[in-house]
Amino acid sequence: MDTSCKDCCFAEYDKNTQIDCNLDKLSKFRKANIEILEAYDNEKEFFVIKSKTCVCHRTKEWAKLYSDKILEKLKEETKLKCDVIVYLDSKNTKYDLEKTISSINYSEITANKVIIINNKANIKPSEIQTIANINFTNKWTLEIIIEENLDRKDCLSLITNRLNGQYFIFINAGIYLNHNLISNINFYINDLMKILLLSGDLNYILIAQKVMFKLCNNNIKFMEKECNKQSQKIPLKVLMT
Repeated sequence: MDTSCKDCCFAEYDKNTQIDCNLDKLSKFRKANIEILEAYDNEKEFFVIKSKTCVCHRTKEWAKLYSDKILEKLKEETKLKCDVIVYLDSKNTKYDLEKTISSINYSEITANKVIIINNKANIKPSEIQTIANINFTNKWTLEIIIEENLDRKDCLSLITNRLNGQYFIFINAGIYLNHNLISNINFYINDLMKILLLSGDLNYILIAQKVMFKLCNNNIKFMEKECNKQSQKIPLKVLMT
């Protein structure tokens, strides 16, 4: 989908000719090798961002509503929505769960939603609920796996339809979630204009774009092949620094 800058409140004009973007997005798109077209109609000359949605595009009517806090409101509206899935199995203890949940609480950008998967963990559901309620301020749900012989990949596929964020992080209980991980993903996508489809691995911590994951039929190996073709599998260490 193309994005026209014509009626955006952040478009900078000299009379009827657009010369720049007040948010410096045009230069960032160019650095990311995203094509910028010059266009015109009977009213103005303006830029069009080719095959890319600019998440910062806002109308003048929107700007009037938030005239005293435009940038603050824009930051809030464009902030990445990222779900976190915490995986528990028979190898995990309640201390593993406490460690991971408490680390999620310190995230600079709050997780959109948290799903705890209990795949035959030796922890009672009531204990999980108590730990989550004591340590956790985010929205969370518990998914109890009753099917036999399901591995991590199978469990992830089962709960994909419960996700409503743009991205998700799939992490083992016992792993500490870096406080700036979601912020770094947000910066990579919204500020550097990079395309991130996949990072990490299924055995440790996996970050994926939800739509791409579904298009690949929840198949991680297929998704990895597609991302490698497009050079869109970003090393996890880049996002965790």
